[in-house]
Parts: sequence; structure tokens; C-alpha cells
Amino acid sequence: MNKYELLLITPAKVSEKEIPQVSENIAKLISEQGAKVTLEDNLGRKKLAYPIAKNQVGNYLLFQFTGSADLAQKIKEALKLTPEIIRYQLVANPPSQEAKQGREKKEIPAKSQLKKEKVKPKDKERKINLEDLEEELDNILEDQII
Repeated sequence: MNKYELLLITPAKVSEKEIPQVSENIAKLISEQGAKVTLEDNLGRKKLAYPIAKNQVGNYLLFQFTGSADLAQKIKEALKLTPEIIRYQLVANPPSQEAKQGREKKEIPAKSQLKKEKVKPKDKERKINLEDLEEELDNILEDQII
């Protein structure tokens, strides 16, 4: 059995009183296809990012269910024919809530929290005065010329 998650949007013309009936109809539609609904949630009315079928606001409904592999296509076909739905997204194998909670965020310390390491000066190399440097250069040049 595969796990599925269905998120759908109903138009704003569907009132708050009608939402439970629509949700029940969708759950029934999923069950008729041979799936077992494990979660049914009304996420509420939200403003859409862009107009969909001349709707600025939509009601979001979330369903999680389990079923066979060929189930997804059957449900998609049935949802296309449902007039109460303007958009839907069906995802196979959604991440579980336990897995989401189990992930630990790695904290990155702020710059102020980082310990500033003092830069140790490199070992002082021997200081060469200008006269010694000129002598060494002359020696090198003489050796190359000969």
C-alpha cells in the first residue's frame, strides 16, 4: 500500500457551512476508489497567490490516504470532474510528521558568538640589512655570469 497526500482548493463561493459536505464527498470519492483515508483536515480560507477561474480566495482541504499504485490516476480523473474543486495536488509518499519533527536544524553561530582567534605572528625570520642583501645579489649574479 502506498501513502498519498491530496491538497485541494475549493472556490470562495462554497460557504463555510458547505465545506464539511464537500470534504465528506471527497473522502467518499477516495474511499470508493479503494483507498483508506487516514487524515482529513480543513486548512481554512486563504487568499490565492493569483486568480484561479476568477477566484481570489479559496478553501484549502487536506487528505492523507493509503491505497494501491494505480489509485492515483483514478482519483485524478474523478477530481477533474468534480465542480467544487478549482485546483488539486496529489503527492505520493508524503514525508511523515515524525520524520519532519525528527530533522534537527543545524544552528549556525552568529559572528559575535564565534571566538576570535588571535593571529599568531609567524616566526620572525632573520632580518637582513640592505648591505648584506646587496652582497648576496652580487654573488648570485656573478655565479650566473661565469
